[in-house]
Amino acid sequence: MNKEELINRVNFVLGDGHKELQLFGFVSNDDNPYRISISTTLEAKLLGVIAEGIKTLIIDNNYEIISFSTADERKNRYYEYDLDDKPERMYCMSTVIGNHSVEEFNLNPQTITTLDALIFLISDGDGKAFTVYKVLSSVEKVVKSSKTLLARIGIGNSILDEEQQPIIKIGPKFQIIFTESDNEGTYVFLESSIVESKFDLKQILSNQAARDIGIIQNTNLLNDITKLQHYAQKASFSRKLVGVMRSSKVIKDSIPKNRVLKFIENDEELKTKLRIKIKDEEAFIEINNIESAKAFLDLLNDEYLYSSLTDQKYQAVAKDER
Repeated sequence: MNKEELINRVNFVLGDGHKELQLFGFVSNDDNPYRISISTTLEAKLLGVIAEGIKTLIIDNNYEIISFSTADERKNRYYEYDLDDKPERMYCMSTVIGNHSVEEFNLNPQTITTLDALIFLISDGDGKAFTVYKVLSSVEKVVKSSKTLLARIGIGNSILDEEQQPIIKIGPKFQIIFTESDNEGTYVFLESSIVESKFDLKQILSNQAARDIGIIQNTNLLNDITKLQHYAQKASFSRKLVGVMRSSKVIKDSIPKNRVLKFIENDEELKTKLRIKIKDEEAFIEINNIESAKAFLDLLNDEYLYSSLTDQKYQAVAKDER
């Protein structure tokens, strides 16, 4: 997905047409969403808040959207989630759409303090819909305590009175947006660092990397996958591995092993990084260090290209601005 496609899916919230908003909440240590009833007045105001967030965070923001599995040190990016597994709360961003059997939230001064995240479902009543996920930080939950006194304008708007109820502050900032087109859902992280800290994405990434290493093992290109397994314990390497495996032509097209080995042998630079060893009369690629492991992933990603204009070799990733 690119930014223009995302805008086309959500910009109806800025228009004058009919719009509806439903609110769902999560409480601590519970991944089940609860429907929160809201007044018509609050619904209209919340629609304005979401519209402001869409305009500020997506339309006016000059960020591009890249795959989560290719994320690196680059800034000013949003990330499209592309791992196979998803945290339960992310699934809920799609399952609340059209679901009228979600349990009602028991709204009272005690339970409202247990809310730690919200889902906003915005629809136009004509088939278009999207959801946003908002983490509630401690500063967004104003709770009356023995050490704080909350005040409000009271009777006749002329008397300052004590506020008895806890308050939630909802601003135009959220962490994930989910949209759907042609029955295909897309999750975009707007604040990846917060999402990763709240969800156990490192474990999901690790599980995906383990499955991908199993696929690599089945290619019989490597005699020993131990080094890959070791380096995949680091998130930056496992992210690269998963990103490569999602698009690797070497893997997807089942390039013959002898063709891969011949390519290495005919490249002076590459064959210094990827040694070919013979064991029991069969040739394998040997990975000795992190540099050779990275070179192997680059090989799977078909990043070693040749220019017919300059007759020089380069890596495709080098053309990508970091």
